[in-house]
Amino acid sequence: MTPSNYMTRAELIRRIKLLEQQKKVQTEQGAGIAPEPGQRKMEEALRESEARYQRLLETANEGVWTVNAGGRIEYVNRRGAQMLGYSPEEILGRPLLEFVVEDDAWKVAQSIQVSGQGGFAGMLEFRMRRKDNAQIWVCANTGQKNAHPGMLMMCSDITETKRAYEELKVSHEELHELSSRLLSAREEERSRIAREIHDELGATLTAIKMNLGLCAKLPERSSKKRNEHLAAANALIDVAMQAVSKIATDLRPSILDNAGLWAALEWQTQTCRERMGIPCELDMEVDDMAMDRDQASAIFRIFQEALTNVARHAEATRVHVKVRADDKEVVVEINDNGKGITPSDMLKEKSWGVMGMRERARSYGGELAIGSTTGQGTTITLYMPLRKAK
Repeated sequence: MTPSNYMTRAELIRRIKLLEQQKKVQTEQGAGIAPEPGQRKMEEALRESEARYQRLLETANEGVWTVNAGGRIEYVNRRGAQMLGYSPEEILGRPLLEFVVEDDAWKVAQSIQVSGQGGFAGMLEFRMRRKDNAQIWVCANTGQKNAHPGMLMMCSDITETKRAYEELKVSHEELHELSSRLLSAREEERSRIAREIHDELGATLTAIKMNLGLCAKLPERSSKKRNEHLAAANALIDVAMQAVSKIATDLRPSILDNAGLWAALEWQTQTCRERMGIPCELDMEVDDMAMDRDQASAIFRIFQEALTNVARHAEATRVHVKVRADDKEVVVEINDNGKGITPSDMLKEKSWGVMGMRERARSYGGELAIGSTTGQGTTITLYMPLRKAK
């Protein structure tokens, strides 16, 4: 709460007290009680105060309500009525709880009771129902309505603040879960690489060593046998080199560094075509430009993960990729004709890949959009502002 807001509320409460004093004077005059000396000046001051108070209420940025001991609305300013889509005349005389969402009604009822007993109910947040049946969140300061039973309430619409908070909370939870998942994925990747080195490279190197050992034990006259073992060892060396190349390519394709992003995307499309066994078309409209190395890696990894997801889950018979880039933006669109993605699928564990792609895009100021219709395929589009090479 800012100091200006605090003073505004304090002034409102003070002026309500003055207004009720004025009503008391008017009541005494109506009963024939003679005004005391100086009372006329007080009446005039009170009338001026009431006029200023009314202007202040009607121009306030907060909704101001007064409720009697029975919970019925005695006063609401224009802002308070507008928050609910009503005019003040439509609200006056109706129970306040009629406009409160059922699950939160107990909070407001308790505040009315505490305020009616002379207590200070304080600040509370609850939901109210608009005329169009939509729900809004309000933050209200409540307290006793001067010396009379009832409640004074000043409230602000915090619906957008609540929505932003919930979105931020979900985002933080997703980031925490993604971070944990990435740590697990890193360990899984290390285990996979270790298995490949042990199973493929380790076994091949052992066989080479055995062949060379046999060659060393052969007598000099057994040149034919020695040549056979050397040929076998040479073939195994080729296998070992292929295994090393495969492991290195899986970690980071050399084509990405040697030929650039566009060539790497073409290579990945060809690789996907060979592995999936389905048509995979690539259309590129790109300018020859120097791109930041880390950003190029991020785009490639997003592209790679998207094609991997198509291969694993889409059951597609066709994939069409469009790449467009200029000196401002890179756009990559991957469209398949597979079974599509349902909203529930996005919440499952397999959506970790989607979360990872989104976070990679956000880290470079980009955005990942996913459009899908069940049974009609999925379109994944990456938009990323270009970051020039340093």
